[in-house]
Amino acid sequence: MKNKFSLWSVLAFVLAANFAIAQSVSGVVSDAGSGDALPGVAVSEKGTNNATLTDFDGKFTIKAEKGATLVFSSMGMESKEVTASSDFIQVSLTASASQLDEVVVTALGMTREKKSLGYATQDVDGAEVTTVKDANFVNSLSGKVAGVQIKSSGTLGGSANVVIRGSSSLTGNNQALFVVDGMPISNSTGNSSDIARGRGGYDYGNAAMDINPEDIENISVLKGAAATALYGSRASNGVVLITTKSGKSSKGKKTLGVTVSTGITVGAINQNTFVRHQQSYGPGYGRFYGGSYITTAPGDSTFTDGRAQSYDANGDGQADIALPMGEDASWGLAVDPSLDVYDWESIFPELDTYQQYKKHVAAENGALSFYEQSVTRNNNFAIDGGGENTSFRLSATSFDQKGIVPGSHIGRDNIAFSGRFNASDKLTVSAKANYINQNGKGRYGTGYDSRNPNQAFRQWYNVLTDMDAQRNTYNNFGQKNYSWNAYGY
Repeated sequence: MKNKFSLWSVLAFVLAANFAIAQSVSGVVSDAGSGDALPGVAVSEKGTNNATLTDFDGKFTIKAEKGATLVFSSMGMESKEVTASSDFIQVSLTASASQLDEVVVTALGMTREKKSLGYATQDVDGAEVTTVKDANFVNSLSGKVAGVQIKSSGTLGGSANVVIRGSSSLTGNNQALFVVDGMPISNSTGNSSDIARGRGGYDYGNAAMDINPEDIENISVLKGAAATALYGSRASNGVVLITTKSGKSSKGKKTLGVTVSTGITVGAINQNTFVRHQQSYGPGYGRFYGGSYITTAPGDSTFTDGRAQSYDANGDGQADIALPMGEDASWGLAVDPSLDVYDWESIFPELDTYQQYKKHVAAENGALSFYEQSVTRNNNFAIDGGGENTSFRLSATSFDQKGIVPGSHIGRDNIAFSGRFNASDKLTVSAKANYINQNGKGRYGTGYDSRNPNQAFRQWYNVLTDMDAQRNTYNNFGQKNYSWNAYGY
């Protein structure tokens, strides 16, 4: 009987232990602020790998002994430990103090939660427009904001049109309004109507290009029509809202920071995408008009019309061939390596090549040799600091860009200062000042213009011209018209 009693005692103990281990705790987890159920909350038994997740209704069930410590954690919420004092418990979690909703600047320094806005907006960090320096920082926004079209003139220091969600007017202005620290800036240009019609002229840029990208902290693009209420009818095409950098104050602490940056960008024309010129025919319109300008006039050593003609250039009594020097096309005499010809380098006594002939072949240094390497330099220095009630920032930037066209250059100096003083909890005094000095030289024209080399190389050009010889002649004799188009205009 003694052994039998002991056996039943052991069985009873095992069953009791299994019952205790198999015990489960259920409950519901909710948001302490709104009272809504929280799905996906991790529920784990402290000190073990025993864990589960709340379902869509915030409910959970976990196998744990009564009195075990359960840990509740979820992203954006404060973790909480609860003792399982009963089979069913209710737990509420509070939002983490470090969690911040995304906010955007809307108008006059006001910030609002992005999700509360009644119109579309998109942010661009200031660092994204300083990676690659450009004379017009607006070009750096291209491809960074959905629904925003950036149309650049492609010229050195030229303007950039910013159109948000397409054009809304056939004849009016479709430009977005720029607002810098609450100050509206028009992005319209002072370009002539000829530039707008593609007839040519100089594009001197627009006001937005004077903004220094090194001073930009954040860019918000307000796309909806409701944004008009913030800035009036001028903002009917959208707003590019720019917030500049400022010093940061620290309660009870004095701070001082110095930022120095420098950058060099080098660029050149890609020969694979450059315009391809035919090199089978020399200068002139002869073949265009169905014939050739080669004539028989031995002994004629004058260039009355600049057209290709047979003449005695060196006085040996033999007829020589002179190529046209007054026609800006390349549809004349067929290129022939066995043919000796005289061109513009043969007629100027000041040149070493005077009265010397050359082979009628393609130039060794073609149109691509005309362009130079572009070099952009940008140097920035900034100092900022603050105290318990004050903050300031002072920055100076020097931008210098050498264009791909010989003699072209754009330079800009920016100095910016901002200061802030918290006089009381309800009164803050702030001031900002900017100095901008921009200068340019050798801007190249746009559209159908003799000052636009890109257009000239596609239409009015002698493809056999050696650009190195042309450059050397220009540098040696300055303004004189010692060129392949000596008899032209």
